[in-house]
Amino acid sequence: MIWFKRNLGDPFELSLTTLAGLDGVSVTTVARGPDGAVWPMTASITDTDVGTIQIDGRAVSQVWPGGVLWMDIRLIRNDRVVYSDTFGIVILDADGAANDQRRAAAVAPALGQRRVWTDEHDILDALCLRELGSERHVAAVLDINPGLAAFGPILPSGLGVILPEALADTPATKASVRLWGRI
Repeated sequence: MIWFKRNLGDPFELSLTTLAGLDGVSVTTVARGPDGAVWPMTASITDTDVGTIQIDGRAVSQVWPGGVLWMDIRLIRNDRVVYSDTFGIVILDADGAANDQRRAAAVAPALGQRRVWTDEHDILDALCLRELGSERHVAAVLDINPGLAAFGPILPSGLGVILPEALADTPATKASVRLWGRI
């Protein structure tokens, strides 16, 4: 995930550097929002020796939302995709108004529920196992937290997640099996 601040509604510009040179390579990129909206981006390789890619969202005449965007990037050589990746960009409002607005709109946990904060590189399954004792509660957590799935498999650090009250894990009954004779 890449985190950066900018004024709410302003487009952004991003510069990436690869570990290898990019001779003879072209680049295409598109940004996707959690609601499925797609924004084509202008991307170019500005330094083939160092491997610098410039992604410019300023040329698109659309307002960029705050929150999480997914960036799809493809490197192409001789009409073949040689590298393809998707990474998350978390866009924060420079003056903090978007965060204040999100906090004010956040739903308070209901009776019996509680809010926990994610650690760096948390995965929802692991969070449920750690906090609720089982990964089987993922569906219930997603139901309580609309929009949580939009963050993808790895949750950002410091995200408030509401957990349901501890559900009793009933162990599965095991049938007795005898290889010889009667039970």
